[in-house]
Amino acid sequence: AFTFVYSNSLLEKEGFEVKSISAGNDNIFKSKIVRETISTLLGCSIKIMNVTGSTGAARAARISYLKNVQK
Repeated sequence: AFTFVYSNSLLEKEGFEVKSISAGNDNIFKSKIVRETISTLLGCSIKIMNVTGSTGAARAARISYLKNVQK
């Protein structure tokens, strides 16, 4: 959880802002205490999606691609 939060601090230094997290229901996000720790330390909500991490990553990449194509 703390590595995840540290990585987020590096993104913030580059100008990114995390307002919420959507995550697949696997890996570290299966643990309620890890979800609550990350949410508290980042000050944002976490929405658990009914997908695996790889499916969620593919969906996020598609959304990002479509947003950039439409610009």
